[in-house]
Amino acid sequence: MSDRWHEIDTLFDQVLDLPVAERAAFLDAACAENPPLRAEVESLLASAEAGARWLGESVEGFAGPLWDELATALGEGAPEALPGRLRAGDVVGSYRLVRELGRGGMGTVWLADDERLGRQVALKVVKRGMDTDAVLARFRAEQRILASLEHPGIARLYDAGALPDGRPFLAMAYAEGEPLTQHADDHRLDVDARLARLLDVADAVAYAHQRLVVHRDLKPANILATADGGTRRVTLLDFGIAKLLDADSDGVQTRPGERPHTPAYAAPEQLGGQPATTATDVYALGAVAYELLTGHRPPPASDGAPPAKPSVVAGRIETRDGAPQASPEAVAQARGTTPERLARRLRGDLDTILLKALAADPARRYPTADAFAADLRRHRDGFPVAARPDGAGYRARTFVRRHRLGVAMGTVALLALVAVTVTVAAQQRATERARVEATAALAEADEVTAYLEGLFTAADPFAVERQDTLRARDLLARGVAAAERDLADQPARRARLLGVLGRAYQGLGRYADAEPLLRQALALRAGGPPLARAEAAAHLATLLQSRGAAAEAEALRREVLATRRAHLAAPHAALAMALNDLGLAAAADARYDEAELLLREALDHHRRLAAAQPEATPHADLASTQKNLADVIAESGQYDEAESLLLASIDTRRAHYGDAHPSVAVGLQSLATLLRDVGRHADAEPFVREALAVNRAALGSDHPHVADNLNLLGSVLRGQDRFAEAAPVFDEAVARTRAHRGDRHPDVANVLNTYAGLLIAQGDHDRAEAVMREAVAIAREGLGAEHVMVGLNLARLGIVLHDSGAVAQALPIYREAEAILEPQLGDGHLHVALLRGRLGASLADLGRHAEAEAPLRASLDALEALHGPDHDRTRHAQAALDTLYAAWRPARAE
Repeated sequence: MSDRWHEIDTLFDQVLDLPVAERAAFLDAACAENPPLRAEVESLLASAEAGARWLGESVEGFAGPLWDELATALGEGAPEALPGRLRAGDVVGSYRLVRELGRGGMGTVWLADDERLGRQVALKVVKRGMDTDAVLARFRAEQRILASLEHPGIARLYDAGALPDGRPFLAMAYAEGEPLTQHADDHRLDVDARLARLLDVADAVAYAHQRLVVHRDLKPANILATADGGTRRVTLLDFGIAKLLDADSDGVQTRPGERPHTPAYAAPEQLGGQPATTATDVYALGAVAYELLTGHRPPPASDGAPPAKPSVVAGRIETRDGAPQASPEAVAQARGTTPERLARRLRGDLDTILLKALAADPARRYPTADAFAADLRRHRDGFPVAARPDGAGYRARTFVRRHRLGVAMGTVALLALVAVTVTVAAQQRATERARVEATAALAEADEVTAYLEGLFTAADPFAVERQDTLRARDLLARGVAAAERDLADQPARRARLLGVLGRAYQGLGRYADAEPLLRQALALRAGGPPLARAEAAAHLATLLQSRGAAAEAEALRREVLATRRAHLAAPHAALAMALNDLGLAAAADARYDEAELLLREALDHHRRLAAAQPEATPHADLASTQKNLADVIAESGQYDEAESLLLASIDTRRAHYGDAHPSVAVGLQSLATLLRDVGRHADAEPFVREALAVNRAALGSDHPHVADNLNLLGSVLRGQDRFAEAAPVFDEAVARTRAHRGDRHPDVANVLNTYAGLLIAQGDHDRAEAVMREAVAIAREGLGAEHVMVGLNLARLGIVLHDSGAVAQALPIYREAEAILEPQLGDGHLHVALLRGRLGASLADLGRHAEAEAPLRASLDALEALHGPDHDRTRHAQAALDTLYAAWRPARAE
């Protein structure tokens, strides 16, 4: 038996070191005359792959078939007879086992049903020999930190316990997917797509590092990748588990060799038994990136040999333990390219970045995952990377790579400008016939006009390519002067250029500068082609909506839709956007049913257009409509569809613009808002923080979108009772909103409303009341007495009064708010349900129990329909009704 297992184990080790694509050929040669041996090894491989995926630990030397062999050796007849063997249907703590997912060096992992919370978990049962008391003690010490890892790219650790026989178990979030490298090869992802996945991994690692948690065992098997188009394309397993199972982290001693890591991805200091730091995870990220991009692992740190440049390794056949790895052709084919092109793609920046991450000396690596990711993004976006020595030649090369089209067009434009200059000089000496010919030549110079238009569009931070904002503002000012001077007798071209300039100013948040330009562009279109006028009207309407002039904006949008319906055949992208924009106007006026119909029609146009061109990248306008429809249907409680639409919108934006574009931040802001509104504050936080980071980098801290991000972030922090963190965020949000939009803009009322929630939580009722009375006045002045925003602000004012003890004053405020909100939103709306709960509580506090029952019951029924019985809001509503009955029914009985 031992000889047989030695043979199996030796062959198994050799196969594990090979890329997946080469294992079958290796086994064909090694087991040509021994099919049973091959069957045993393949069985071990199947168990190893599953164990690696879910356990995230070393699987060598631990195999499922060992149970069968051991049972036979013991004469029991069946593996189930082994003492302590778990089976499907067994209950471990509050978890019922469903099926085994895999085995590894630390134990076994099961898919299990959490019967308390109605969810599925990955349940890891640690093997015997671990110090159970120490493991559980360490878990309790780390639980607060690990529970703080609320990130969509990290599978969370939920719980820990022990079996009756003393074996510890860990309950983790169940995630699906394939190991990162396998997923990338199976789907033939190119280098850019692999870098995008790698950036997702680095962002998740950086998030954990900010919370003082180091993974210690990063490797492809611990990184599950999916192709479902979700916002996050990767999920990291076992964050915090390495520290949890590492005795030396807190002085508790365990058996030698239990320190969790995988040698192929472990940093030199880790192999030497030194403490793990963020730089340790950076090394592992570098090793994963090396394998992901080149198809080969770097040499283990224990070898002491520095890794070769990725561009070199990708073009040669590597060997390990005498066995050949993947050929250059196979590696390149898995990346959708040729060996020569792959080597060129990796040469330079990527060589430098990966070798810096894999430096043997931690001090020479990137200090954090954030720094590693930042250099990857600089490379992706065509900017000089921090790891390379700076120099004029290098800066020039990156500039040309970043602006290939602009440089080429600039050359053409320069030649055209010279030609125009020569023509103008000739005009001074030419006859009338020559003057007419020169004028005709100018009319044919649309290439120059197109170049200028592209140049000005680049000043808009929402454009695909963006120039430096400060230089762009100077350029815009010169463009306005040039349009007035040079195009005075060409109204069509002047209108076109003024529209571009106005939209660029709008993108920079300079609404006061944008409005006169867009109004002038619309006026110049009078009497011209109807569709050209409609386009100018649509741009002006978008600006007016941003400035709070909702009625004028809606009138223009109705004109645009009517014109496009009359002149365009469906489906059409311009018609879809007219529907989208009018839907936004209806939503701004709380006409949600009308808005939903318009936006669903717009989405139908986009989908029909996409079906006609399935190979094309989804248009950015599709993302806008998905996002706007999600915002609207969330108002009627259609949360699941809204979340799905928002995730799709964000993916569309990322595909179209890249991750660091402000349009992506718009989608992230909406998703975070939805999650906050349904009480998922911790889930919302990473999305709003990403939106804020993108907007600060792309737009600058003075942009209105940054104020919106800050307002939402403050609300999300308040929802997690992190009041000290929320206060300065709200202060900045209020100040920036007032600065950008004026003291009487409805957006000021909105940010004051959320700010008052923090003041209430902090017990500052006097200040909260003053803030809310100002918010109510601003909303009434700007939106009209019956607007939904007025009702929401009245509801918040009622809460302030109620919580300060002025319950009798709160009651009529609640009644007024209900009279506004209920007719427009309906009985089942979240805002109406929450308001009625407050109204019922006020009546109960005043001893008016009979009147309190109906609003409390209506609130409970609506919240249960919206969230289900186990949501915090539903339980709170049930408790309020129970408290009412406890106080009221005994009195009735008497």
